[in-house]
Parts: sequence; C-alpha cells; structure tokens
Amino acid sequence: MDVQVGGSVVTMCERGHAAIAGKSLRISDTGYALINATNKAVHLHVVQAVLGLEPPKGHVIHHVNGNRLDNRLDNLAVAPHALNSQAKLKAHGCSSAYRGVTRKQSSAGSWSAQIRAERHQVHIGTFRSEAEAGRAYDKAALAIHGPNAGTNGLLTPAEMAHVLEHVEAFRPAPPPPTARGLRSLERLQAAIADPEGQLGPMPDPPHLVLHGKVAAGRVAQVSAQGWRKAAMYRWYVASYGSKEYVYGFVLAAGEGGMAKTLAKLHRFLMGCEPLDGRIIDHADGDTLNNTDANLRDSSPSANARNKASKPGSSSAHVGVDWVKRASKWRAQIRIQGKARHLGLFACQEEAAQAYQRALGSLRQVLTGKAAKTTGGLRAADLKRNKAGTLVSKAASQKAKARYKNSSASKFHQLVMKHFNKARADGLAAAMKRASAEWQKHK
Repeated sequence: MDVQVGGSVVTMCERGHAAIAGKSLRISDTGYALINATNKAVHLHVVQAVLGLEPPKGHVIHHVNGNRLDNRLDNLAVAPHALNSQAKLKAHGCSSAYRGVTRKQSSAGSWSAQIRAERHQVHIGTFRSEAEAGRAYDKAALAIHGPNAGTNGLLTPAEMAHVLEHVEAFRPAPPPPTARGLRSLERLQAAIADPEGQLGPMPDPPHLVLHGKVAAGRVAQVSAQGWRKAAMYRWYVASYGSKEYVYGFVLAAGEGGMAKTLAKLHRFLMGCEPLDGRIIDHADGDTLNNTDANLRDSSPSANARNKASKPGSSSAHVGVDWVKRASKWRAQIRIQGKARHLGLFACQEEAAQAYQRALGSLRQVLTGKAAKTTGGLRAADLKRNKAGTLVSKAASQKAKARYKNSSASKFHQLVMKHFNKARADGLAAAMKRASAEWQKHK
C-alpha cells in the first residue's frame, strides 16, 4: 500500500499501514518518513508496533533495498550499525563500502587500499577482492594508530592481537619526498639561514605583509630580529574571540621530520611551544604590533586586566563602569578574584586614572617594590588574610569598627557575659537571660 506524503510516496504493507493509521507524516531532510506528532521514524515505529521488536544496542533497523521510503516489513531488517553504514556508502555511489578501499579504474576487478599517515596518503597495496583490501587497511590502521583505530571490523581478535604484537611488520612505509617538496623545503631552510640574501632587503620599519581576504592590505609590525625569523612564511589574520591575531604555518620538527605546523605570530616570535602553557601579552593591546618591546610573558589575570572593555560596556576604559543610582563613574580593581572599590568620580577619565594608579601600585607590591604613586594601593595598605587574599587594612579596620558598635556585637557580648557566669546552664539559658537584659537596654 502506498501513502502519499507531499510529493513523495511511502510504501507500506497492510499491517504497517494499520500501525500508522490516522497519523500525519512528513519527509525529513535525510529522506526518512517521520511521524509529525512524535518525530519518530516510520520504519522504527512499524517494527516496534507490529513485531514488538526493539533493536539491540549497536544495531539499527536497516532498509534492505536502500530505499528509505520502502517501509514494508519484508524490506526492514535488524542489522549492525557498521553494516548499515556500509550500505549507505554503496547507495551514495561510493566505489567501496569499506574504509580506505577504492576500485582501480586502470584494471578491472582490482581494489586499492590506502591510509593517511604522517600527513601523507600511503598506498598499502592492490588486491583482487574488496574484502581483502579492507582487511589490509585494518591491519595498517592498527599498526599506525593502535587498538583504538577506526577499522572495517574484518579482523578476528586473534588477528588483531597478532598485528599489535608485530606493529613494524604491518606498518606501511611512507612515500619518498617528491622533488617539488624537496626544492620547497630547501628554499625554506635557505631563507631561514640567510633571510636577507634570499628574501631581499628588510623593509624600514620592519613589518610583515598579511595575506588573505581579511587582511585587506594590512601589515604586522615586528622588530628586526622578528622579521629575520618570520619573513619567509606567509602570515594571515583570523579572529579569535573579540580580537584578531596573526597566524601562519611555520616549519617545526615532528615525528616524521620537519613539517609545517600552525602557529600564532606573537607566540612564534617568543619561542613558545604548542602546549607549553605560556601566555604572551601585547602590552598596548594591538595584536598587530608584534615588536619585541610590545610582547611580554604574562599571567592569566594580568592578561585579562590588559584586555580592552567589551563592546557595549558603559565605559571604554578598563575597570570603569557607570553607577546609575549615584550618577557617577566607578573605578574598581580585582585582586585575586575580589573586587576592590577605588571610588566614584564625576568623569570616566578620572576613574580611569584612579584605576591605573591602583594597577601600578599593585604591580609594585606584588613584585616586592615600594609603591611611589599616591592615591593607589600602597604596600603598607595591603596584607594577606588567612585565605591568602590581598585585602585593604583600612577597609578591614573600618568593618571591625562598624561591627563593634553594632547591635549584633553588643548582644553577642551580653550572651558571652552570661554564658561565662553560668556555664553549667548552657548556651540556651545564657541567651535567655541575655535577651531579657537586652530588652531592658533597649
């Protein structure tokens, strides 16, 4: 029985048609018939409703003839997920259902197995059958990538163990470098050894021309030493978060020898390794200014303080925001996760100056130098509490004085007075007598 769904025809058997009677259907983007109310695939609903069958883990309901709209029970079968994926590959016109296997066009009946290793496409061999080529791919994948490699599942556990025990015997040899690759590598190494001799005279002032659509003719400022180190590579501009950074592919030593790897310009100039955890900060906030004077090692907190304000914030200055209830600009600085209030100001420039004074004083305190600025954080005004957090002595003393004169403090003193007089009565009795005395005082 056929069911018309839009411009498509869904084929059903009688029992399947009865299972979806009265239900509205639609065709998904992937070509499956779905039930609108539950968003469930029709073929899965038919199998569950008519046969009461639930596919086990790792299995799916498979269309035998590959037609996703043919939902007759004779065309539906429970199959492993891998087999279903292979059937999809064949249905889409792939030459082989196995990973890494292609049909050779030059010789009929031959299959080629290839695998990618160390950034190269490595030819494993030519085989007479598709399954044999798939097995060869599985062995090479295990030898190169280990037991977690993606395979076609054609090897038995004993064969897999044998491959893992004799990895070198099954590891395919990488292809020899081409003449073009050798020439380009030689030119690059020659430019690294003698930049000005290979690339021409250094521009004045030293800079790197940026490439790509985003660059739009811009340049990255570098020092003379930085130009000699980076001028032989092509550099591009890309957005990382709210900022733009310069990146390129530089020559680095890898497992298979010298190869190009992605690197940001400021990290490359500072000699950073890919996973060394170093944070390089641009002192003036300009990511295109990569001169030696503008690059420095930084901590996460210092790097965050040096970032410009986010778009849409109330002030263009770091550490400054508008306080609506006071109609003034507030300056505050964060010290080890705690915000310290620096004051309210009539204009944001004054608030920004207060923030900069406090920031300069904080840097001097943390580096062990005496603070020379006024109006900021002095070394004598800072101490560490038990948690190791920098706090203001003046603020701490002010809070203690405020609590000492508060009602809560006075009531606490009365409780301790009665508790010390009659410890045997316990704290509850002491609080009761203290409450009575407190009512008299009030």
